[in-house]
Amino acid sequence: MNSLKAITDTLDDHFDNATVTLYAAPTGGFASGNSGYGEKAKIQEFDVDSSYTVEGFLFWFGYKAIQSTPNDSSAVDFIFYNLDSTANINGIGRFVPKTILEQKEVLLKDIDTSINFTMGINIWMIPPRIVYQNYGVGIRLEKVHIKDTIALYSSSNGDPPIPTLSWEYWQGSWNTMLNNWGLDIDFAIFPLVDLTNLSLNDATFIHGMKAMVYPNPVSETLLIDFITTDLSEITFSLYDLHGRVILSKNAGTFAPGAYQQTLAVNHISSGSYVLLITNQQNQGIAQRVVISH
Repeated sequence: MNSLKAITDTLDDHFDNATVTLYAAPTGGFASGNSGYGEKAKIQEFDVDSSYTVEGFLFWFGYKAIQSTPNDSSAVDFIFYNLDSTANINGIGRFVPKTILEQKEVLLKDIDTSINFTMGINIWMIPPRIVYQNYGVGIRLEKVHIKDTIALYSSSNGDPPIPTLSWEYWQGSWNTMLNNWGLDIDFAIFPLVDLTNLSLNDATFIHGMKAMVYPNPVSETLLIDFITTDLSEITFSLYDLHGRVILSKNAGTFAPGAYQQTLAVNHISSGSYVLLITNQQNQGIAQRVVISH
């Protein structure tokens, strides 16, 4: 339903070539949220090749309609699952979500559904956790009032580089979105990864960029050393942990090379924030920044 190019993940490339989409359900609602079918959860699985530290997740919601009253407290739960159970999916054994590692209730009225990712980001920070194997992140829908609708953006059918990593909990069991809906899609959920141990000398680039921010914690001026492999316009956006843009700076257009930029933060309250560094293709990397005065 929407042909915007997606911002890509801060970790994986599951949205690198994706077109942002909402698939309407024939019973009302959407395949990537709640619908008349009564599904209980939507989960994105992340394929782990080697261990890394996760500090949070970015959620991009594409639709919200609230017809219930404020007293109904309609909400979703953000859920971080360990895939420590098994199920037979079309004759193939698959690991599926079971143990909840982290959980947070979020009222529907507080969820942003701006069409622009930079403005519509929803941030969930968690205690840093090292992941060694595939895990699942998503939303549980039991607390959504029957009058209300909420849906994540998804990639278009057939876009995912790794198939069948999107799941839903329906009629008491987990199944893939491909089996239940005929849709090979990924949900617009993106891990926020601790990159502080990476050096600019490392070979790894994410979306043609890599960066270091320091000092961290910072009190006055944040220094941002970054390298870009492509000619691109670079923007720095600082978010609080509720997903609100606190500071945004369009740094200009940069030819391939190494650069340093500064960001004055002396006027920003002490606390934890997320710095998103994006190029003109809306591809980005993110780092956690602590401001301490």
